[in-house]
Amino acid sequence: MAASDEDVVKAYRRQLSRHHPDKLKANGLPESMVEHAKQRTQQIIEAYELIRVPTRAVGEHAHSSMTSCSARTPTVSAAGPAAG
Repeated sequence: MAASDEDVVKAYRRQLSRHHPDKLKANGLPESMVEHAKQRTQQIIEAYELIRVPTRAVGEHAHSSMTSCSARTPTVSAAGPAAG
């Protein structure tokens, strides 16, 4: 069963509110946990953006990301990491 657009938006807003560092800080979150809250908030935003982007654009984005990263990403095969 697929979620409706409205359900996705509600879930996104709920999660963002639940993990937002400013809100958590105001509720007594220790400073040591603020960075984790910021990272979690960024993950939620990125996931929502992926869900909201049409399928074709996601494929194009993934392809462009792979080609831009290929020069600095080591090749790994069944035999292990590539030498050099």
